[in-house]
Amino acid sequence: MVTTARSSMDAAVRQVCGRAVDRLVGLTGGGMNETYLAGLSGGSEVVVRVAKHPVPWFADEPRLMEQARAAGVPAPAPLGVQHVEDETSVLSFCVLDFIPGRSLDTLGAELPTRDLERLTADAGELLARIHTLAPAGGTRHELRPPDDAATARALVTVGREVGDAGVTIVERGVELARRVAHRPLGPLPLAHGDFMPKNLVVDDRRIVGVIDWEFAGPAPPAFDLARWEVSAGDPWHDWSEVLCRGYARVADPTSAAAGLVPAFAVGWALEKLGWRNPAGAVQVRRCLEVIDRYANAGWRGPVGPGVGDAASGVRSPSLEPPRSLERVLDGTRITVGEVRHDHHVRGEAGRDAERRGELRDDLVPVVEVRPEHDVGVVELTSDQPAVVPPVGPAVRPGGPHPREPGRQLVQLRHLHGSHLPSGSAVAP
Repeated sequence: MVTTARSSMDAAVRQVCGRAVDRLVGLTGGGMNETYLAGLSGGSEVVVRVAKHPVPWFADEPRLMEQARAAGVPAPAPLGVQHVEDETSVLSFCVLDFIPGRSLDTLGAELPTRDLERLTADAGELLARIHTLAPAGGTRHELRPPDDAATARALVTVGREVGDAGVTIVERGVELARRVAHRPLGPLPLAHGDFMPKNLVVDDRRIVGVIDWEFAGPAPPAFDLARWEVSAGDPWHDWSEVLCRGYARVADPTSAAAGLVPAFAVGWALEKLGWRNPAGAVQVRRCLEVIDRYANAGWRGPVGPGVGDAASGVRSPSLEPPRSLERVLDGTRITVGEVRHDHHVRGEAGRDAERRGELRDDLVPVVEVRPEHDVGVVELTSDQPAVVPPVGPAVRPGGPHPREPGRQLVQLRHLHGSHLPSGSAVAP
């Protein structure tokens, strides 16, 4: 973060806008940059972003925002970029039209869940529109092996925050990331680079702005989808399926993800854990959740077109395992270890039992996983089926559960309780 002289800012804004700055207010966010709201003579307002680097900054950002605007994405209108050089660095100013509103991440406690979900789905549609574009420059994002120094920092941070169990998760994540680091990615569309609730501006309960395009550029769609899952924050990081529901208005999210969400999610989680300024405890635990989900699922990469994103072998275009199962139906195939305690639980076809608070602790759905790993709903004591891996015979309250030879049945005693069978799949 730099501290820019007011005179330098005034000069840059006057050069771009042709008017003097009457008022300057610092804005939160902006990452490595300074961000200001500048009130101009005559009453209008603009956003001024300031970066100090060895080379000129914001070179491609205005062009990429114009591309997005042409595709119906409400990016800020870029007004101009100015550079001021000194002996060692370049001070870059990017002046943008101001979009009034509040970031989505600040509204979680104020809006009802139905509005938050609708806004998340609308965000998914905007993200899909971004991914339809061929980038005119920008920052390229690809899979890469973990940095050794960053990995060492991650192990120290996790060991301090969580202990040996967390260290083991990081080690498994590093192994996975190294194994998939050099997979070919094919043509790369435009990615936003930091598509998060904090960068979605909401006014009158609708998204009116998508901001912070600094790291936009060529990347697989899975790059943006994975970062959302790791970093969107509660509750949005558990609403990837809602995001993809909106995405599907424009393009098939499963095809777009191409099975690469786990690789990018693990890579980003490891990168965050290895920051020089350590991530906070909440971020550390979220990163470990994501790494554990994919590394323990045995994911080894895409298995071909038409399969679910992430781990797997689930052969339905509507599924996105291992994070969620669209529905539990006979014939759905999984692999042992894919369904874990942090999976969402969905209802029968046409029913949605994912939303928080909808599942009840006193209802006991029973599901089997046959030896060939087909999933079958055996009995529903409610209309809320769940999926669990074969951990042994079911013990049903009030009496034994019927068992056919060659099948292993299990049950969920408490959908939100702490006494779940090992490996059970429950809604968070």
